[in-house]
Amino acid sequence: MRQVVITGLGAASTLGLELKQVEQTLRAGKSCISYCPQFEEHGFNSLIAGWLADWDASQFFERKALKMMGRGSEFTCYAALKAKEDSGLPESDIRNDRCGVLVGCGEGSGMDMFEAAYAMKEHNKPRRIGIRVPKTMASTRSANISMLIKNQGMSLAISGACATGLVNVGYAYQLVKWGIQDVVFAGGGESCDWTGSSFFDAMGVLPTVFNDNPEKSSRPFDRDRAGFVIAEGGGIVVVEELEHAISRGAPIYGEIVGYSTNCDGGYSMVAPFPEGQARCMQVALDEAGMDPTEIDYINTHGTSTEAGDPSEIEAIKKVFKDQAPMLTSTKSQIGHTIGAAGAIELIASLLMMNNSFIAPSINIDNLDQVCQYPNIITSYQQVEFDTFLTNNFAFGGSNSTMIVKKYRQ
Repeated sequence: MRQVVITGLGAASTLGLELKQVEQTLRAGKSCISYCPQFEEHGFNSLIAGWLADWDASQFFERKALKMMGRGSEFTCYAALKAKEDSGLPESDIRNDRCGVLVGCGEGSGMDMFEAAYAMKEHNKPRRIGIRVPKTMASTRSANISMLIKNQGMSLAISGACATGLVNVGYAYQLVKWGIQDVVFAGGGESCDWTGSSFFDAMGVLPTVFNDNPEKSSRPFDRDRAGFVIAEGGGIVVVEELEHAISRGAPIYGEIVGYSTNCDGGYSMVAPFPEGQARCMQVALDEAGMDPTEIDYINTHGTSTEAGDPSEIEAIKKVFKDQAPMLTSTKSQIGHTIGAAGAIELIASLLMMNNSFIAPSINIDNLDQVCQYPNIITSYQQVEFDTFLTNNFAFGGSNSTMIVKKYRQ
């Protein structure tokens, strides 16, 4: 089996559009949640989101390319180009059948789907909707990236609800490990326009009590958490075979040493299941050949929901027992980016590991009794660490865990 490393990072996130800005926002423990006018315009109960208010894709892409992209694809395409630049990959290593793209989403483009359906219903204008297919198909993120970077290997999308981003990176890791691809651009992206977000608002899972104080709304593990804050963005990492990376002098952010994805075995479509989550983490540890004592930091799924947070803490305790790695939730700063979450949180963890700090899990004013854990980091920490574990869990009982460590020759 081949060793697999991460050699490029790119993000379109409320944390920032450049890696240095992402790092600075993480260090500052700044909340990226704000009032979202379109939610109020459409009668939402929750009026806040982690949305990119000033996003203008025309700054980055030609009009011809934008005709094929929904907002979520704009994010992932931007992130992919940034990851490509960061990796230093030459065109010859991309434009061949050994370079793939694996980028998914929770939905293609809800806004384009709505506008197409409205055009047909109200105006019976089929010509208006044909162009929407590339924007709304499930593989729109990966397809649009491939159009830009012109790779000739795989171009696929795996959708796993809130685990999507990490699942795509995980499959990329397996493809490279097994020798099927040498380089894979992997991750996920999501937009939070009112169409898809309205479903979550109707479910009552978005917070309403912090409409007047958005910065305090995303508060994983806190007693007063009131639901997850919907958010948007895109995250892409370049997954590469170690010798391939070394041969071209690539930057190496970390080595993927363990990965697992499983399901809860029919427990519930929407409720978290600690047993399934614990199994997922244990399998990743087993693949890595690591003991729980070797994990320095856990980037939790940590969504700020009543059921999800204590379930994950219970699962962590099942696996780590009396060990207590440092633990935070990046979602406390950015909210829940659904299909992008796993990729953005992986990037955040890599930046922290490579720059020797832990960003705080913010807004924990009163740690909930059912979320008791001895090492939740609530203030900025300058600390070196070598290994982290990151979790993402999803509706449908899908779980994913990845373990990454510093690469040392």
